[in-house]
Amino acid sequence: MIFSKASRMRLFLISIQMLAGVCFLVGEAPVKDSPGDELFGGDRVWQIEMVIAEKGMAVLQAYRWGRHNTGQERVDVPVIVREGGNTYTNVAVHLKGSAGSFQSIHSRPALTLKFGKFQKGQRFYGLKKIHLNNSRQDPTLLHEKISRELFQKAGIPVPRSSHARFKLNGRDLGMYVLVEGFNEQFLKRHFREPGGNLYDGGFVQDIDHPLDRNSGDYPNDRSDLQALVSASRDPDLKRRWLRMENLLDVKQFAVFMAMEVFLWHWDGYCMNHNNYRLYQNPENGLFVFLPHGMDQMFRRPGGPLEPAMQGMIARAFMQTRQGRVLYLQTASELMNQVFNTDRINARLKEIAAAILPSLNTIDPGYSRFLNQVVDSLILKVNQRSVALSKELRNPVKEPHFLSGGIAQLDGWESNVLYGYTAATKAPHPGARGQALILSAQGPSAGNWQTRVLLDPGKYRFEGRLKTSEVTRNPRSQVNGAGLVVTLQSQSNRRRNRSSGSSRSQSPRMLLPGNWAATSVTFQIHQPATAVNLSCELVAVSGEAWFDAGAARLVRLSD
Repeated sequence: MIFSKASRMRLFLISIQMLAGVCFLVGEAPVKDSPGDELFGGDRVWQIEMVIAEKGMAVLQAYRWGRHNTGQERVDVPVIVREGGNTYTNVAVHLKGSAGSFQSIHSRPALTLKFGKFQKGQRFYGLKKIHLNNSRQDPTLLHEKISRELFQKAGIPVPRSSHARFKLNGRDLGMYVLVEGFNEQFLKRHFREPGGNLYDGGFVQDIDHPLDRNSGDYPNDRSDLQALVSASRDPDLKRRWLRMENLLDVKQFAVFMAMEVFLWHWDGYCMNHNNYRLYQNPENGLFVFLPHGMDQMFRRPGGPLEPAMQGMIARAFMQTRQGRVLYLQTASELMNQVFNTDRINARLKEIAAAILPSLNTIDPGYSRFLNQVVDSLILKVNQRSVALSKELRNPVKEPHFLSGGIAQLDGWESNVLYGYTAATKAPHPGARGQALILSAQGPSAGNWQTRVLLDPGKYRFEGRLKTSEVTRNPRSQVNGAGLVVTLQSQSNRRRNRSSGSSRSQSPRMLLPGNWAATSVTFQIHQPATAVNLSCELVAVSGEAWFDAGAARLVRLSD
């Protein structure tokens, strides 16, 4: 295998880095008093006005974003920008945004401003480039700022943000989110060597696409990027991990991935191969992933700790045992160090209080709306914390298969899926162990669940159950008591259900004491797949007992 000069340097440094433990900082801490500190150092709402001449308006009006015309050039036009008593002339501006955030220049456009492109040396609070985001998909106006602060607290390099009241040609467009640009200035704040290639992930493109380059001293050398793609596709998982270690900062990536999952950045790299930047650090030759586009966070508070990974590097990483162990260890540490709900919620209220006076000048009734959406966001943060804590207490584990390919199952935890389902454990006549009991009280669904990590092969989830007067819910497509297999990284569910009472079932299915044998057979195709095994009851009324001592997993074939 041929390594670039940067990659060979990485081999020299690897032993030192491995001694450092899980390190959340990629380079040195951001330099104090660096460009943009005043702009992003607090919660001030900035007042920005922009004047665009008629000719420039015509050019911007001609641009239309679309899924099939993403190659259309975003043309920069010269504008005048005023902030406070300062006036900036010949500022280069173009429309930004894609599927969810793009709006025309005559609506509430999102804009990219480059202060030194047409007028050499011009800076805005020391910065060459900023963005004005219309926050079209975030009515709270808080997602970007709180998420960036949390990524930064975890040690992930991320552009800073604040808020600005924005006027365009005299039109008051309301509150915008002001964001620092990705460029060499940003890189200097976070990396000792800012000359590496910085790639733009574009719109829903993975790293095997011809990514645009934002900056870098090596525009024609993409050999290491191609090598990372090749390493992620290596079918030998042990070799894949070794190859990826030589190209990817695996510790940084574990933090990046955990934070995207914690904040449920569903439109980010890991879950949608979107909204990201990729930087190759010349200091060690390793790639690091940087987050972007964080205006739709916390959408699924109960989302799993190990969701379906659409990003090819995230997927390849989690398919290796080393990657999964590192990810889970990192997630556990971040939960304690970063995801503190009291601090997060207090910060949300603090930011909201800072922007509220300006919002009230737009609409005196805005405070009520803002309080509602902030309370909703705080509730989601709390729900997210509960869901993550529960999974981290009961992590996915590998079953211990004995001779004959049989593994006993334990680690059962109860869940109310909807409605009200009582869940208890107790001895029961004829059970080989304790009975896992579910009782429906009104239209409801609940389960006892354990999680396992499985390699490719065919398996059978076996158990014994009893039911008593289980009544179907006519409004539900799924009813009864039974075993359920769910591939955690997919929407795949396999069920085996029964209703009524055990004594009314076919005599062939009955065991002594009216216990009925039941099973679900399923196939695993991907290595290191997380699987949920559930004993589930969906009903209006009735009870179900599952024999915990009889619950087992049988490996039928590799």
